[in-house]
Amino acid sequence: MLLKQKILLLSILYFVLHAIALLFTNDTQDGLNSLEIILSFFVLPLIGVTFKRNNKSQKINHQFIDKLFYVFVSVGIVAMIVCLLHAFYAVYLGNGTGNYWFFYRGLAHPLWQIHPIYLAYYLNFLLSILLFHDWKFKWKFKESIKWCLVLLTVIFLVLLSARTPLLVTLAILLMFIYNKLRINKLVLALTTLAIVTISLIALVFTNNRFKELFNEDGILQEDRVQTWRGAYEVAASHFWFGVPKGDLDEKLEIIYKKNNHFKGLERSYNCHNQYLQVLCYFGIFGLLYFILWIFYVFKASIHTNKIFQLLVFSILVYFCTESIMSVNKGIIFISYFFTLIAIYEK
Repeated sequence: MLLKQKILLLSILYFVLHAIALLFTNDTQDGLNSLEIILSFFVLPLIGVTFKRNNKSQKINHQFIDKLFYVFVSVGIVAMIVCLLHAFYAVYLGNGTGNYWFFYRGLAHPLWQIHPIYLAYYLNFLLSILLFHDWKFKWKFKESIKWCLVLLTVIFLVLLSARTPLLVTLAILLMFIYNKLRINKLVLALTTLAIVTISLIALVFTNNRFKELFNEDGILQEDRVQTWRGAYEVAASHFWFGVPKGDLDEKLEIIYKKNNHFKGLERSYNCHNQYLQVLCYFGIFGLLYFILWIFYVFKASIHTNKIFQLLVFSILVYFCTESIMSVNKGIIFISYFFTLIAIYEK
């Protein structure tokens, strides 16, 4: 109980820290806009506290989670079908090319042009639900339908070609093989080797974004590395207390310009790493608080179910390549499930 209360309080503290930083920013308007974006880290935990204290309220238990999973999977399946139908229409009835409409941004285009990475994050969670949830349906072909949906999701994730989610997809599949199929370590090792080998071959001979990581001489040229280098420079210059959100964008632009990181400058890149983003915002003390918060969330997820454990693990991986708590598509998703984990009653 105490652990879960800490999660809710630390979630609210994330919002409060941003609010306090407004007192020290030179760009109050930008700071207020960012505060509005992360409002769910304040509102949802407060609702969670109400749930915990009101014994007569609806309990967040496995029955509630069942319904949530059914809705999430249903919406996800519809979304994938809409994207694929749109791609087929654009290519075979329009003047589009398959390399665009069945790949990355083109494939995700019908869903209000959502960034493919965030769509892939949601589908990673959907894949975990399909593989690890104990479905109560008594359909005659339940297993066949389940595996068709798993195959559809994996194929769709491959077509989206979002790099970090693809690595998470591989981890989810290996976790399923080891936990659900009850195979020994040798078979798991051989299976892992086979999957990795097939994946590497596919990376060489298919259209994918991993090829963009290297130039013709095989040298790493990913612009995200330049972004991280620039973010680290800002963080190192404000190591103890960080830079308020209203001023961080300006500091990053100055560093990008100095380092000739023109793509980051043109697109106003954030840190593209949540750990670096927090370090830039709040300094080393803020980063330590953030790590403690995430540790409590992961510890609490262990007492829920395998799906929530995989979700938290996935989020920790996403944090390495994206500042997903700086945009609505990530903030609402994370704040909702962090609160859900905190008030879940097994």
